[in-house]
Amino acid sequence: TNAPPHAAPAGGSAISVAVMAVITAVLGLVGCTEDRPSRPALDEVRVGLVTSLSGPTAAVGEDAERGARLAAEVVNSDLAALALPLGPGQGLPNLGGAKLSIVTADAGGVAEQAVTKAVSMIEAGGVSSLVAAESAETTASVAQRTERLHVPSVDGHSSAGFLTNLGLDFFFRTAPTHRDLGIGALSLLRSQGTAVKRVAIISSADPAATTLVTALRELCAEAGYQVVGAAEYAAGSTDATSVARTVRDAQPDVMLAVAGTTSDAAEGVRAIRTGGSSVPIIGMGPGFLGIDRGTTVGAVGDG
Repeated sequence: TNAPPHAAPAGGSAISVAVMAVITAVLGLVGCTEDRPSRPALDEVRVGLVTSLSGPTAAVGEDAERGARLAAEVVNSDLAALALPLGPGQGLPNLGGAKLSIVTADAGGVAEQAVTKAVSMIEAGGVSSLVAAESAETTASVAQRTERLHVPSVDGHSSAGFLTNLGLDFFFRTAPTHRDLGIGALSLLRSQGTAVKRVAIISSADPAATTLVTALRELCAEAGYQVVGAAEYAAGSTDATSVARTVRDAQPDVMLAVAGTTSDAAEGVRAIRTGGSSVPIIGMGPGFLGIDRGTTVGAVGDG
């Protein structure tokens, strides 16, 4: 059958999203057109990355750091065949070929710690711009603080739509919004033809997941899909089996799973699969960016 994979994440990986976020941050500093006047040559330009390398979202943070360092390799190496900005040539144009350096700070999933480390990187670490790969709430706190320092910040992770409505002049984003993720998920459904009509939603009870579920409900209604069941389980739960059973019993054609952390994403998929259910799953939210595709939940596809 032409069903989606067992759990196909809708949206890019944390690595690819971080690559584009760092490239965006650098382009904002140096420009990308040849007719822009050259600036004084520099040896190095530092871009800060604020993410969680400890705590429940550490897997996402580790991928984000790998993506950021991959972006630095793209900039610092001569990759003429690579279809990315700043791939051809070594170093940063208009800055005398300055090398790009990534400075990473572990926020540990705590907004106050993220803000403190962001300010420290700017004031003492020589960081010229900042990339955040954090929750929407933490990203908002960091962006509002760096705005006062007139330092550009780029959101390379959160899908929360309210971030672009904060009225910040130095804040930019590369990550898709909740509605963008929902549109991507429904595009996967449409690719299955007329066989998919009934949709169920299971989500962790956290702000990132809850707001994404609201967008999904609206989009399903607009597209003519019937939401036959929806349930949420406590964030950090180690047994969501009973919650998953309520949506499985509604006999959906496909399950939309939404989670804010990697552990919640894994638990949601495990709970759905308990009892031998083979209903196709499309995973969304930050939790599915860092999920262990090989061992945490079994066969999980790349959406």
